[in-house]
Amino acid sequence: MVQLDESNIEIQWECPPCEKIRNPSPPPVSRSPSPDEPPQQTVSKPAPKPKVSQPSLSVIPVPPTTTSSPTMPTTMTVPPKPLHSTTNGISKPTTVTGNGTGANPGRLSFPDVKIRDLPFYPVKATLLRPCAISAKDNQDTQQQNLAFYLTQDQANTVNNGRKVETNGMVVYKMHILLRFTKMSADQVQDDDFPKNLCLKVNNKICPLPNPKPVPANRPNMEAKRPPKPLIITSLCKLNTKSCLNQVAVTWSPNKDVQHTVSIYLVEKL
Repeated sequence: MVQLDESNIEIQWECPPCEKIRNPSPPPVSRSPSPDEPPQQTVSKPAPKPKVSQPSLSVIPVPPTTTSSPTMPTTMTVPPKPLHSTTNGISKPTTVTGNGTGANPGRLSFPDVKIRDLPFYPVKATLLRPCAISAKDNQDTQQQNLAFYLTQDQANTVNNGRKVETNGMVVYKMHILLRFTKMSADQVQDDDFPKNLCLKVNNKICPLPNPKPVPANRPNMEAKRPPKPLIITSLCKLNTKSCLNQVAVTWSPNKDVQHTVSIYLVEKL
């Protein structure tokens, strides 16, 4: 076996960082593309969108508007309250003087008058208690307007008692009576008509009893109608919701005698 003499062999070794410093690597050589290779496609990146800056809102100073507000008065005049209130379309009763006229002219007064009952017409409801009809001025003919209500139950009661006979005449079991009497609190009053009476219910003329004939021996005697209660059922409103009925009384006033008018719901026996 032959042994190798290693004494004459030179050993050279350097660390890699030192070798790079001593022998830097040459720059890379750009290789030209060969004609056989296909051309490479280059994709261009889209350009970044420009940032849009929002316009700042500019505040325009507005001068304050001076509006002249109406000056309120320091004191206010309040209208006086009425001295009477109305109930069911009729004013509340006022005081009555000795001669029967109300203390306040133009307002309705309700004196304490007792009226004689009718034997065959019992009263079921009072629609208008005795109301005084008084003159407003010195005219020969006076007129006074009144009003009264019928409740829905009362109107239904009157309508349910309505019957048509074979001859075509309409007969009511329940009636609405209007009565005129003298105004006096001394005794019970009977029916009595004012002079030259004309009565309208809801703008319809109410028929009155025919006047009695004048005796031949008294040609200057004034013809007078026989006093009696007036049935106004057929002239009243019975099918409406409010059932408001208006009454207009026209008469010739008498200084010595004053009258009242009243309305009742009665049943005919």
